[in-house]
Amino acid sequence: MKIVITGAGGQLGKELIQLFKEENYVVFPFTKQQLDITNRTQIKEMIEKIQPDYLINTAAFTQVDLCETDIDQAFLINGIGPYYLACEAKEKKVKFFHISTDYVFDGEKIEPYI
Repeated sequence: MKIVITGAGGQLGKELIQLFKEENYVVFPFTKQQLDITNRTQIKEMIEKIQPDYLINTAAFTQVDLCETDIDQAFLINGIGPYYLACEAKEKKVKFFHISTDYVFDGEKIEPYI
């Protein structure tokens, strides 16, 4: 089973990489320098090349105070990037997971977010 993890340079990405490697999954980690999630062409090419079973997005603009002042950059990384990942995953029938924080989703909703 092949798993792509974006945001591989962050704390959550690193933990997931370690976890999946310990379970003997084939992991393809991508840092922001290796894959720009705001570039749909790069995403499409990566998925076509690797043909992963799962795509896990842990990439995010996480500096909360800066997100409030650099709204365009925050929206690009935390909104458009995950949208591109989800669209390309859906087209190639790759299972997609997007992990967020309680700053965005408070965890109180009982059913999935659409």
